[in-house]
Amino acid sequence: GSLGSLKPSPLMGVYAASKTFVDYFSSALRYEYKDVNVDVQIISPGFVSTRMTQWSSMGKPSLVSATPEQFAISSIATIGLTSHTSGYWVHGLQSLLITAMPTSLSNWAAVRMIEKIKK
Repeated sequence: GSLGSLKPSPLMGVYAASKTFVDYFSSALRYEYKDVNVDVQIISPGFVSTRMTQWSSMGKPSLVSATPEQFAISSIATIGLTSHTSGYWVHGLQSLLITAMPTSLSNWAAVRMIEKIKK
């Protein structure tokens, strides 16, 4: 999953759609396997600062871009507590904000974010 699955994402349609697929598929698996004690947890993070993202100004460690170590510790702490998590407290706040805003505003923000990532 990813925060990118929460709303339509201009300029990232295929990415957002693939993340939405992961969310729906995982939800279906969770239901299908609940009677055999298999727990499926969906993790939908925001930015995590990895070598894959460090080329971008948004990919550097910051308040909104956790280090892999921070993200791992935080997301592991949610195992068994919830079926769907952002994995990191700031990403949880971002998730709430994204889902609360009108789609027209989230579309505008998505385009601005892509422009910032390209720099």
